Amino acid sequence: SEKKRKPAWTDRILWRVKHLCQNASKEGEFSEEEQTIFVTLNNYVSHMSYGISDHKPVTGTFGLELKPLVSVPLVVLNPEGEWSAEHDVIIRYSAVPELPSSAWDWIGLFKVTFRHMNDYVTYAWVEDDEISSNK
Repeated sequence: SEKKRKPAWTDRILWRVKHLCQNASKEGEFSEEEQTIFVTLNNYVSHMSYGISDHKPVTGTFGLELKPLVSVPLVVLNPEGEWSAEHDVIIRYSAVPELPSSAWDWIGLFKVTFRHMNDYVTYAWVEDDEISSNK
């Protein structure tokens, strides 16, 4: 530019949700059932204290809610008996027939607050429809 200005902060946040569903009722409109991702702007702040540009920086905090793509569970777990740290536990499971299986399949026990697949408390390799663990 001829003004030789310093790069400016952006003064707006542009965001868009791209839906996976192609069956929109009208162009750009999705029913509640068709939407799988919901984004909510929780906080939008213009930082007026920055004085090095006529554009003031902004920040935004968004909430993201994902609906599961599958409404029927692919695997159902049926724990047997009471669970305690002192005793072995047995879990029986069943999977829908169309779920492909692999020799690498495993079932993990996670705390409610887990954030990563490696945050399991214990796991067992799937060999048949019964899993036993003593952890």
